[in-house]
Amino acid sequence: MAGGEGSRMKRDYKTEKPLLKIKGKRLIEYVIEALSKSTCFYKIVVCVSQNAINTMKFLQDYNYNLDPPLEIIEGYGNGYSNDLSFIIENFFEYIIFMVSADLPLLSEKDIMNILSKCDFNATCYSIIFDKKRNMHKT
Repeated sequence: MAGGEGSRMKRDYKTEKPLLKIKGKRLIEYVIEALSKSTCFYKIVVCVSQNAINTMKFLQDYNYNLDPPLEIIEGYGNGYSNDLSFIIENFFEYIIFMVSADLPLLSEKDIMNILSKCDFNATCYSIIFDKKRNMHKT
């Protein structure tokens, strides 16, 4: 998930949150590298939106020789829960591991640990609240 406005950050500058750098590397690079190094996925899909045009451009340039390949899709851009619903609607036949682009401390070991605890035969539900405190069950 990399399509938000970063509105909770209340910053004066215009760098999109996934493109903020820590130790010379963008937040989203840390996440993509962790997903790739985990070797648990055959595809990494990044959901961007019109709120994150620079992130989309960065990913188009960054998308080189990644294994697994990177797919960029454009969500609705009107909130996390709506973009999450968009992803579920478009990838409902797959097992989805959802992660935000702003988790630079996420490691491949963390991912493998999380996945080792999953029961892939069970149905999972998430309940998400948007800013207006409306509940969306997915």
